[in-house]
Amino acid sequence: MTATGLLLDGSWTKRADSSLHTVRSPFSGDALAEIVTASASDTDAALESAVAGAALLRNTPAPQRTAILLKAASIADERIASLAPTLTSQMG
Repeated sequence: MTATGLLLDGSWTKRADSSLHTVRSPFSGDALAEIVTASASDTDAALESAVAGAALLRNTPAPQRTAILLKAASIADERIASLAPTLTSQMG
C-alpha cells in the first residue's frame, strides 16, 4: 500500500505537515489502503486552487463545459471495473 499524496492544483504532492491514515474494511478490519490526510495548510491550498479554477470555468462556454463533464463521465465508465471492487471493499 502506497499513499500517492494529495492532488493539489493539478499535481500529486506530499507535504511535511500531512499525515497518513489507514483505510480498513468495516467487514474484516483488513487494511485496504493508506491515504494522506490533509492538513490545514493543504486545505487552504486546495481552496485557493478551487477559487482560481472556478474563475477560469466561469468564462468557459457551456458547450466546452459539457464536453469536459462528458469526458469525465466516460473515464469513470471506462474504470468502473476497477472502481467497483474498491468502493465495495470500503463499504464492507
